[in-house]
Amino acid sequence: MRGLLRSFLRLEDASANGELRDVVIGFAEDWTLLFVVHALVEDDRIRIISARPATAPERRLYEDGE
Repeated sequence: MRGLLRSFLRLEDASANGELRDVVIGFAEDWTLLFVVHALVEDDRIRIISARPATAPERRLYEDGE
């Protein structure tokens, strides 16, 4: 992903239809720390489900590298 620095990746199960979703926490080009949920779809494309600023607990998780 262009613009993300030192992103953190965690795999989670989707709440609907058992689809696997990836959760990524990382910096955007404007230095906003983002929490992004996406899924791989056919032909290795990525579907963005949600992208929002990280919460304080998510920021700590990112900073601690866990």
